[in-house]
Parts: sequence; C-alpha cells; structure tokens
Amino acid sequence: MASVLVVEDDAPVRSLIRIVLEGEGHGVREAAGGVAALDEVARAMPDVVLLDLMMPGMDGWRFLTELHERGLRERTRVIIVSARADSGSVARGRREGALAYLPKPFTPEALLRAVDEAMLEPPADLLRRRQRVGELVRLIRILEQTVSR
Repeated sequence: MASVLVVEDDAPVRSLIRIVLEGEGHGVREAAGGVAALDEVARAMPDVVLLDLMMPGMDGWRFLTELHERGLRERTRVIIVSARADSGSVARGRREGALAYLPKPFTPEALLRAVDEAMLEPPADLLRRRQRVGELVRLIRILEQTVSR
C-alpha cells in the first residue's frame, strides 16, 4: 500500500480522501496548505502527493515549483486533485510532471484508481522519464529560438 500526502485546504475534502484511502489500506498524512506540505514531503517522502491547486498562501503550482527547487520533485509522484479542470490547467499539470489530473468532484473509485496507477511506475523510472521530458523541452526551446530568428 502507498503512503499518501493529501494537500488540500478544505478540511471535509481532506477527511473524505483520508477515509477512502485508509479504507483500502493506504497510509495517509494531511497538509492544509503548500508550506506545511513541503515540510511533510521533506520529512516523510510520501509515495504519492494528492495536490489541490487553489489554496491560500501557496497554491499548488507554487508548491510544485518549490518541490523542484528543493530537489524533491524527481522522487515525488503527484496527482492533481482540483475543481480547476480547464484544458490549460490539465496541460500545465502534465508539463509540471503530474501523473494524473483528477477533477473535483471525483468518485472514490476514480481516486483509488489514480493512486493505484501512480504506484505502478517505480521512482527510478519516474526520474528517468522526467529527465527525458526535461531534455525534450530544452530542445524544443532551442528549436523555437532558431526558427524565430
């Protein structure tokens, strides 16, 4: 079973997620915001982070940036769980390396499926895939600059 960090400012939603995941045997920790979540990731390195995007203080996007800057992003599986499900946010989530984007409201089955699927890929494979994506993004930027000249 997975260790999961739920980063969500809405206490009832955090509780619902906890109940569903613990009912399937997952270990769950909670953080009500991005700052507390960063401390929790550094301390316990969860298998999966379920991340809300719209939170006061530090939003989910900033949280992802901070994870990267602290060198924690490469080993962290992130699933975005957000009411913000527009195509731009979903695409940005993919660019930021989220393994899945679970729109609110979600079903317990969809939540469990997302966590189970995230656990299928070992952290070493995640790191290699992220490095390849980073290299591709760098090459695309070089090409764009070359073409625009």
